[in-house]
Amino acid sequence: MLKDRPIEARTRRGNRIYRNRFLHRGEVRYGEQYSLAVKKNGERHRLNLGPHLEDAKKLADQISAFLAIPSHTFADLFAHPDFECLQKPRRFRRRLRALNERPLEKSVPSLEDILTRYEANAVHISPTTVKNNTNAIRHLASCILGLAPVGVRSTNRQRRLWREKTGRLRMDEFTLADLEAIRTSWLKRAGTDGIARGKVATTLNSYFRCARSIFSERMMAFYSDFDLPDPLPFRQIRPLREPSRRYVSRIDVADIVQKAKRRFWNGELNEHEVEARRAYFSNQGNAPRLKSPEDLIREDKARFMILLLTISCGLRPKEISRLTWDQIDFQRRRIHVAVTSYDTPKARTSESSIDVSESVLAFLREFQPFSVLPPFVIPAVRNRGKEPEKPGNLIFKGLCRWLRENGVVCENPLYVFRKEAGSIIYELTDSYDRAADFLRNDPRIAREHYVGSRRRLEIEVPGLNDAALCPNSGLAISQRS
Repeated sequence: MLKDRPIEARTRRGNRIYRNRFLHRGEVRYGEQYSLAVKKNGERHRLNLGPHLEDAKKLADQISAFLAIPSHTFADLFAHPDFECLQKPRRFRRRLRALNERPLEKSVPSLEDILTRYEANAVHISPTTVKNNTNAIRHLASCILGLAPVGVRSTNRQRRLWREKTGRLRMDEFTLADLEAIRTSWLKRAGTDGIARGKVATTLNSYFRCARSIFSERMMAFYSDFDLPDPLPFRQIRPLREPSRRYVSRIDVADIVQKAKRRFWNGELNEHEVEARRAYFSNQGNAPRLKSPEDLIREDKARFMILLLTISCGLRPKEISRLTWDQIDFQRRRIHVAVTSYDTPKARTSESSIDVSESVLAFLREFQPFSVLPPFVIPAVRNRGKEPEKPGNLIFKGLCRWLRENGVVCENPLYVFRKEAGSIIYELTDSYDRAADFLRNDPRIAREHYVGSRRRLEIEVPGLNDAALCPNSGLAISQRS
């Protein structure tokens, strides 16, 4: 029996090896062999290194160096010829026996199986993004099956049947040929109209991008028991060329803001609106009023505040709807956009402090008594006793409807004023970076999407105006805003 050996020791690489402690008839004793506790990818084992101290140290360093390589596992360790002397731990042998007795059988999942797993584990992204991604892949599935698309006027039963039919589609039926056929048929229906083809390209790229994100590297770990096509067809689809999103101003911001101030803030109604409001209160009879005159005044003033915060601060509609009074610093004249208990900004760059003019703060101070749903700035409205989807949701819809009636004809009129705000900053500073910082966006996004005005460079053509000719080159270049 070996004697005078230490109970534990450290190797050159800093690994701790030790002799196991146990009780024998009430007496503490230590095992003959040295052991090394190692852990890799959540799997932990205790390896016996033998009774000799120096040999155990050397073997422990070799094991730690082998497992330090990311691709190496315990199975590779025990199968390597340099570690034949190692005895496989009992836990490892038991797990290996279970795998041999019960081979893993993978089945081809349906779309509903994938979406159920995706919705349950995509907790790191917003619910809106999850909804958009699932709707996108369902629309592609409906095109493969030849189903009629569901619209705004579809009933709940039609929507339910549409989801059931698309959910039954097997994932191996999403072939590259079918996806390319979808793009070809959509482009053929668009014809030769460049605007229509540009809209189709943007829609298709969005569908394929959202569907591809369901099978991102992070989410593939949750589909390990599924037999998915390899490679996935969504990763082989290349995006179509989309039209430029450069914003070109076609509205008079000052005129619309003045009209909105008279209509919503001052309460100046036209004859049609006066008659509609009178009919609203006279036709209720004995039924309880859905809204009081004070509610209507509060909603109108809130609509003007939404428009004012969009054009003066560049806030997004969601940021305005979830804006709290605690985020407004009246003393330093700033609005802090940050993570709160009610909202998470769109991106990391969206978290910032926005400088606010004194005139806008004056409107906020005057509006503060009308905000009756603390802590939100924009109050919620009563809708037949139902809780709105978000604070001020119906107020936003009423403002967008009024903007379309006054010349801002687009799907999201408020985003037009956000783009106008970025263009105004660019005109004042002549810098894309300053405009991107104001909008809290990436400079590339501001350059491509939001900024539409720039300083004009005009050339006076020789011969048209003799007085404007330059003596040297015959050209006169004028620069004006």
